Amino acid sequence: MTVTMVRSLYFVHPKVHNVESFLNYVHICELPQGLCLEWNDRNPELLFASEVIYSDKKSSETFRRLYCEAKVVVYYGGEASFTDFNIFDYGVGFDHTLKNQKYAQILSPIDFFDNFFYPDRTNLSEEVAQEKLRSGLKFCNFLYSNPVAHPYRDNLFYKLSEYKKVDALGRHLNNTGIGGTGFAGHARESVNLKENYKFSIASENCGFQGYTSEKILTSLQAHTVPIYWGDPDVDLVVNPKCFINCNDFDTLDEVLQKVKEIDNNDDLWCEMVSQPWFTEKQLEERIQRNKNYHKFMLSLLCKSIDSLTTRPNGTFQYVYRAWFLNASVRNDILYRLKRKMNFRRLRNFSLSQNRKN
Repeated sequence: MTVTMVRSLYFVHPKVHNVESFLNYVHICELPQGLCLEWNDRNPELLFASEVIYSDKKSSETFRRLYCEAKVVVYYGGEASFTDFNIFDYGVGFDHTLKNQKYAQILSPIDFFDNFFYPDRTNLSEEVAQEKLRSGLKFCNFLYSNPVAHPYRDNLFYKLSEYKKVDALGRHLNNTGIGGTGFAGHARESVNLKENYKFSIASENCGFQGYTSEKILTSLQAHTVPIYWGDPDVDLVVNPKCFINCNDFDTLDEVLQKVKEIDNNDDLWCEMVSQPWFTEKQLEERIQRNKNYHKFMLSLLCKSIDSLTTRPNGTFQYVYRAWFLNASVRNDILYRLKRKMNFRRLRNFSLSQNRKN
């Protein structure tokens, strides 16, 4: 291959260490002919940064060191977060409401969380669903390791537990004696563990428009009925007929009543697990969304660096960036303290709710 352009880059992420792992993480399978990417940890033309710069001290230090050396800086949010365009030239994230040339929505959940999605698994026919039901299924599972998610997740667990035992299979709130493997093992084990249940609590760590993660995907592939909370627009990417959307209910008591209704109606449960997971419209929109994403990413890699620079410059921007870069050191310390405090607060809150119930 004749090289016609060399683009140097660096990505601040603990799982990305070279060009190959970068392309794998951002799901770029093939580069345009003539383009050569060069890994540069000193003065990259393109600096990509993930959400870890806000929570990890080493990543924060790396970002601050390279920020002023890079010509173009891109925020790539793999968690529910917004791009700060005072700091970044471009952004990639889950928010689907933001429309401008400096931002692209991340790949569809099936594609971004592809290591959690197995194409050979599909929805069941109603006949097979009836057979599965007759084989004897447990009530509901709760598979999580993160103890500091939004309180709604734990409170949903406690509310459903008022009706029947919910098996907590992960490290968080574990009540089964089964040792959870944490997130690293979650991809391998989650579908198999969940398929012995009628329902799965499929709750995100926060409520954020566009942030639909692997939680609902693994629950569907296990042929359970997901009890979902998180993305208020989840029904744009997943067929609303195959899951319980907690966003549609005002209270947890109403959610529980819906679960009871389905649990006590075998035909209704079988109808839900036999629904296609995605509508035809959603599959078409997935294709377009992914096309837009790849077009955006390749434009960052191929366009001239001078034409890509978009950050505003001026008095306030300089003051703001100086504050941000200096605050990163303090923020790491504050994050660690806040994490400990939130864990105690959320744990105590959940325990108090459990006592009340």
